[in-house]
Amino acid sequence: MKQMVDDKRNIRDNFFKYLSVLRIASVIKKAYILDFIGKLIYLPINLSILYLVWYRIFQYMGIERLNDYSLLELYRYYYVVRIVGYSTSFYKQISYKIWNDITYGEISKFLCRPISYLKYQFFYGLGYIRYNLLISVPLFLIGTLLFRNQQLSISSIIFFLASLSLSIITTFFFNTLIGLITFWTEAIFGVKDLILHVGMIFSGALIPLEFLPRYIALIGWLLPFNSMVYIPVSIGLGNLSEITVFKYLLIQLVWIIILASMTTQIWSWGQRRYEAQGG
Repeated sequence: MKQMVDDKRNIRDNFFKYLSVLRIASVIKKAYILDFIGKLIYLPINLSILYLVWYRIFQYMGIERLNDYSLLELYRYYYVVRIVGYSTSFYKQISYKIWNDITYGEISKFLCRPISYLKYQFFYGLGYIRYNLLISVPLFLIGTLLFRNQQLSISSIIFFLASLSLSIITTFFFNTLIGLITFWTEAIFGVKDLILHVGMIFSGALIPLEFLPRYIALIGWLLPFNSMVYIPVSIGLGNLSEITVFKYLLIQLVWIIILASMTTQIWSWGQRRYEAQGG
């Protein structure tokens, strides 16, 4: 009985410990209010330019549809891509933060304290991301009204938010893995840039996967990139059946389990290598 009480107390203490990390990050984020305002202004401008570019492409080619996408449908696609990308943007840069901590020994202070480095980075990032969501979620809801998408119901919005949450977690674990490579190499920027460009293609961030040759698109489905962008975007567009939505959510969950397991193992190996080198 006493053991159960102690376990519950430890769980509660850990929860509030990492919740404090989230709050600290939120306070720091408040100091960059101009950055928040700047991004609030930048997104609509970027989306407006994007629309004009595709409008001119459709007009120049004299077509009404491109790979089964009308101009409005393609713009809606990129609209949601921008929202997903902005929501996950902090974790996309976390590999650099991990590289910096390992390279300059900042990670040492976490190894001798009763706090998990990986959990700290995750909750610290959430403190930033929740402010990003204050922009992206309202923009998504506004977009559904502007596009007058009759297929997008309340359940579709809930599914999108669930998929977006899974996308954020997937992005964290994936980029954390890239950062942890620093335990074995001094620089990760070449690897990071290579994966970034490959990911742009296979995630659907650059162009919809439907635009790719069939066999290349199939390769994309065997990689985690589509769980970070294409799946939440597809669900956000509201054109999928519920069975397909649940299948997509399951794919995201499977990738989270795989990436989380890999991250935990690589972190364990990396700590031993770091300590053996006198880090």
